[in-house]
Amino acid sequence: MQQKKVAQAQKFFGQAGSLASKTANPDQRLEFAAWSARADAAAGGGAQALKTLEASVAELGSKPGVNVQFEGRLALAELTLKSGDAAQGQGAA
Repeated sequence: MQQKKVAQAQKFFGQAGSLASKTANPDQRLEFAAWSARADAAAGGGAQALKTLEASVAELGSKPGVNVQFEGRLALAELTLKSGDAAQGQGAA
């Protein structure tokens, strides 16, 4: 996504989404959800991406490792800040 290949990133996450949802590994599921949400937000779907990521974070709770939980919260903060809610974004991280 740093190379501005948002469409390719969305295609990848779309294809990989069914595989990620079937894995029992909460680390992989949350990490995938965070990066997928970032790709969707970069393509202009920020509000929906934020809702989807919030749902994943809530569903998985403390099951993922601490580092992955942090990555999920960081992605939430980034998406919240991009949506224009700076106070909420600072609280999310």
